[in-house]
Amino acid sequence: MLKVDPVLLLFAGLILFVHLCFLLVAGKLFRLNLAELVIASNANMGGPTTAVAMAVSRKWNALVLPAPPYCAARSAMLSPRLSV
Repeated sequence: MLKVDPVLLLFAGLILFVHLCFLLVAGKLFRLNLAELVIASNANMGGPTTAVAMAVSRKWNALVLPAPPYCAARSAMLSPRLSV
């Protein structure tokens, strides 16, 4: 188990790094707001609770409301397909 754990940790880190690079490049190309990109990324990778916590801690109060409905809608769309 100890031989596999570091490889999995590196793989997870690589996934997050590629996600961040793609997000920042796409945001720069389309001239999107960095705060919205970061909260959307956090909602995608960590879920609605971490996205709300991050928005509140950074005092991005305008972004607190959109994160949970988005994640709830995404979960509602995916859960029927995954439960079959």
